[in-house]
Amino acid sequence: MPKKSRVIRVLLIGLLAVVVAAVLLRLCERGVHSDETLLRISPQLLLDADEVMAKYTTSDVRLEPKEWPSSIQQLAPAQVHVRPEGLYLMFRRRFVQEWGVFILRSSSDFTPQEGTDPSFKRVKDRLYRYHIAG
Repeated sequence: MPKKSRVIRVLLIGLLAVVVAAVLLRLCERGVHSDETLLRISPQLLLDADEVMAKYTTSDVRLEPKEWPSSIQQLAPAQVHVRPEGLYLMFRRRFVQEWGVFILRSSSDFTPQEGTDPSFKRVKDRLYRYHIAG
């Protein structure tokens, strides 16, 4: 009987470890910042993003951290890319998947949509969360 209870205990601990790992991975998939944080800094973030995007109108450029305006530095993304449709602030990448914040270029004809790949969820105005499933 003691051997059986030990096996059950090990199985329960293993199951608990799997559940904790799944929860932590799910939390990592979310953005680093809450919508409230994004909304609070969005006026300056949009101004800074427009200034950065004005320098790169049609190209796909990865910006070095020294080129990031202070509002973007505050968010501490892993990477920042300027693309023809807007500015991508990438916070998390796992294999081919990617999560971050997207700022739509004001002159863009691009329409961010949910349920696509990449998928966009509007936070406010031209500010979105994005997910690339790969």
